[in-house]
Amino acid sequence: MTLTQLRIIAHRKGIVWDDLEKTGLIWSIQKAEGYCECYATEWAGECGQKHCPWRKDCFKAEAF
Repeated sequence: MTLTQLRIIAHRKGIVWDDLEKTGLIWSIQKAEGYCECYATEWAGECGQKHCPWRKDCFKAEAF
């Protein structure tokens, strides 16, 4: 998902994204949707959420 697409989703959810990069933006969206902010974290590789919209990209993202 592109940063522009993420910003559109965030805008629809009322999230202010001015200085957020991709990971922070996805975390904000996850939180707004009632999920834990787990994108690109060390436990993401053990994710049991098969239908998560971020799943494919998450496994490629570097954990920090």
